[in-house]
Amino acid sequence: MFDNSLTKEQLVKIKENNIFLDLYTYGEITLVNLKNKIINMIDDVTDLDREVEDLKIEFNKLFALFLDEEEAIPLFASYYLNNQTLIFTEETIKVKEFYKDNEYRIVGEEFVPEDSLVLEFGFVANLINDMLLDSNTESDNNKSLQVQEMFISKHLLNWIKLMLKTKGFNKKKSFYRYLLEFAILFTIKDQEELAKIIERKKE
Repeated sequence: MFDNSLTKEQLVKIKENNIFLDLYTYGEITLVNLKNKIINMIDDVTDLDREVEDLKIEFNKLFALFLDEEEAIPLFASYYLNNQTLIFTEETIKVKEFYKDNEYRIVGEEFVPEDSLVLEFGFVANLINDMLLDSNTESDNNKSLQVQEMFISKHLLNWIKLMLKTKGFNKKKSFYRYLLEFAILFTIKDQEELAKIIERKKE
């Protein structure tokens, strides 16, 4: 969702299948409210072609072009962990090495920095999917839980919380802005729940 702007086909699929109804909220009121805002924005779309163009412009302003500090929300850890000045830094290399240590292979994203939000969320999703494998042992799943919690708490949260404070994030109230806020606040809540699960397993 944060790698490219929605196409018309994707937008049609979202509207027809009410995909965002499946967003999990943990029952948290803030997440519930954001989910409802996102759903309402999709439901209110009547001119698909115009909406696709508007979303493309919004996506480029927020995530792709970085032309205006008042609008831009770069999606790279290195940007936020280097005083909002640089990307492709030592932070990027650290994330790449972490992926390698945990046997995470990136496919089809050759020109995307390893510390991009898209790939970091992909890494976490990959760990979750691995836990669904029938061949996994309890030990395998416990390791996946620990890697998820460590990656989120020690790295991912460090920079996405900084994103919440940027000018661009706090200025814009729009579809992608609400979607990004949902993703960040969900990740914060998810880490809390992961930590609880890990603690219970120690008992």
